Amino acid sequence: PIEQLDSMECYYIQHLNTIYPSGYNFESGGHKGKTHTEETKRKMSEAQKGKKHSKETKQKMSGEKSPNAKLTWKLVGEIRKAYTTENYTQLELAKEYGISRPQIGHIVNNKQWKED
Repeated sequence: PIEQLDSMECYYIQHLNTIYPSGYNFESGGHKGKTHTEETKRKMSEAQKGKKHSKETKQKMSGEKSPNAKLTWKLVGEIRKAYTTENYTQLELAKEYGISRPQIGHIVNNKQWKED
């Protein structure tokens, strides 16, 4: 039951001394985390509307540097070469590299993984 898990969480956080600054927990546990109210979410959303990332920030988040990147620049080069000179279809490349066909289309059309 969830109550037992909450109790165990509290025990181990205290036993292992993982409350900040000694550890990574900010609370003693067992609270199932805090969530924002709908009003707070709305205010945070409004505060971000109209804001744009700078070119520098976009570069820092893009390509291999992204924690979500499945490809490297080397693989992107291989995909572009295979598509233009070796007559592979986008679907074949998608299966080969484990990404979606639309993603391949964005790569070969320089909509993503743009070279400066």
